[in-house]
Amino acid sequence: METTRVKLSEIRIHPLVLKIKKYQPNPFITFSMKHFPKKTAVIVVLRDGIYYIIDGGHRYYSAIEAGNFESLDCIVLDIPDSEILNTRITYNLKTKVHLSEKCFNIEHILGLIGTNQGKRNDLLGMDKLDNENEFGTAGKNRFEIACMLSGLNFSSRTLRKLMAVYEYEKTDNSLGLIEGIDNGTYKIDGAYNLMLSSRDKDDKKAAKEKIKAEAVNKDVWFKVFNQSSVDLSNLKKYRPHIAMFSPTYRTMKKYRNQGEMNMVRKLQ
Repeated sequence: METTRVKLSEIRIHPLVLKIKKYQPNPFITFSMKHFPKKTAVIVVLRDGIYYIIDGGHRYYSAIEAGNFESLDCIVLDIPDSEILNTRITYNLKTKVHLSEKCFNIEHILGLIGTNQGKRNDLLGMDKLDNENEFGTAGKNRFEIACMLSGLNFSSRTLRKLMAVYEYEKTDNSLGLIEGIDNGTYKIDGAYNLMLSSRDKDDKKAAKEKIKAEAVNKDVWFKVFNQSSVDLSNLKKYRPHIAMFSPTYRTMKKYRNQGEMNMVRKLQ
């Protein structure tokens, strides 16, 4: 559909829309409109020289708030007022995007932004990313940028947690954490903590398996005894050398031969 460039002074929100929709400042849309060139046109009808918005009110208010817009791209529809609300509903019908797809897109955005100044070029119009007058404090945090571009209404810290869960589930999705966040079973913080707990258990299990594997390896010079140190009588035939010390209290207690670390005895 063809678009028409219309001055902001000639644009209003249609009264029928204002009856069902209350607009509030949206910093994400404002940020995106101010700094990135691609703008989605608003849907309007023309009445007595005024262009009335029936879809795109947030973009209109964000353009005003951004302060660097004189006009907006508009798609002008020729419809009567009786069809305005139905038409608005039609334009707002959207398929819910699964969280895994959002994470995939965010991963791509983070890759484009990069982790160093060398990659932060004008690919996304971010050649002045470190200029606080251009991008503010958000320019110093690529996760903040990703939040803005994706329209996610949470902090960059939360996005880091979400992406950590997403990366974890690339190799192990047995817990269904991304699916749980998407359907409301988990909060992002809760899913992140579950991931940490699961990863810790996996690491401990892997460490135990490694010890077992090394214990039965004929090329390994040691043998593992998984037991209490209260009774070591079964080790008598091995005649091991044992060194004992207390690093936590080394400056508080005095031991014999402490300077030589010569606290060695043989089991009798």
